[in-house]
Amino acid sequence: VIGGCTDSGCGQTSVQIYDPATNSWHRGAAYPRPVAWQSCGAIQARIYCAGGVTSATATTDAAYAYSPAAGRWTAISPLPDRLWGSGYAASGGKLLISGGVTGGFTVLTSQGFAYDPGSNAWTALPAAPAALYRGGSACGFVRVGGSGAGNGNTWVGSAEQLPGYDACGHATVPWLAESATSLTIQPGHSVTVTVTMHTNALAQPGTYTAGLAVGQDTPYPAAEIGVRLTATTPA
Repeated sequence: VIGGCTDSGCGQTSVQIYDPATNSWHRGAAYPRPVAWQSCGAIQARIYCAGGVTSATATTDAAYAYSPAAGRWTAISPLPDRLWGSGYAASGGKLLISGGVTGGFTVLTSQGFAYDPGSNAWTALPAAPAALYRGGSACGFVRVGGSGAGNGNTWVGSAEQLPGYDACGHATVPWLAESATSLTIQPGHSVTVTVTMHTNALAQPGTYTAGLAVGQDTPYPAAEIGVRLTATTPA
């Protein structure tokens, strides 16, 4: 949980981290500036955040990456526009942001941007069908509902999807390969997929972990498969 609004106003620096293993909360490194209504997403063990409201009269285009392992925030390339209240999600290894408010506090927009951590660069996304803010969003990339009026009193029940971003927060693991990436299983049957790990794709020895995601179109859940590779120092 990063920033937000309290009785004293919007724009906080507090960061609270929940650990499901211990069912407990602890405080993380403070956000570099007061913020609320920013856009965030998790990509490869880091949290990326951009934009937001910094006070009752100011917005920002600043963006940061948080490393839980190091416990610190690092500035990244700023958002191309000062957006807040946008739809956002992490998908396909990118932070996706769509819609929201620009120009301070009065102009709704349908524009969107995608941030690529590998290149530290933003690219434009196709404009959304409607200019909305403060709606729900999820990887896919899906936006649901929101407000279409500057005063926040007019709400809509629309749902919009930007195709091509169905890999929810997942990215290619260079040392992991599968014998099949798409298959059809008939009722009562099974299919074997061989998973291969390649140490020649690693820069350093050590223990590497990943999760093999299984996407499917059945009513039954498919759990992520944990993968661990230990690479020893060559003789």
